[in-house]
Amino acid sequence: GFAHTAILDSSQRVLTCGQGDSGALGHGQPLADEPFFRPVKEIPAVSLLSCGGFFTACTCTTDDGQAIWTFGRNEYMQLGRGSYAAAEAKIAVNRLKKMNSVRVGME
Repeated sequence: GFAHTAILDSSQRVLTCGQGDSGALGHGQPLADEPFFRPVKEIPAVSLLSCGGFFTACTCTTDDGQAIWTFGRNEYMQLGRGSYAAAEAKIAVNRLKKMNSVRVGME
């Protein structure tokens, strides 16, 4: 992202660090900067991951298929939640049967 980094480890966990005031780290409140990689909790096993400028998107495998999880700044409704509300907390926004990639833009 513009001011954050997200990585996927061998256990399919997302770890993030960097600027936290937009919620893009997925660590919830308080929205603080994180100098070291820290696991994002409460997300199922992640298969695909991508960082936008100030938000993060990932796909997770669940019992009923795949879910897209998004968190962070949401000025242009890019989180797919149907509103402009920012997302300090992670949330599954859509269920699809199969996804081959996840890509996000700057904003």
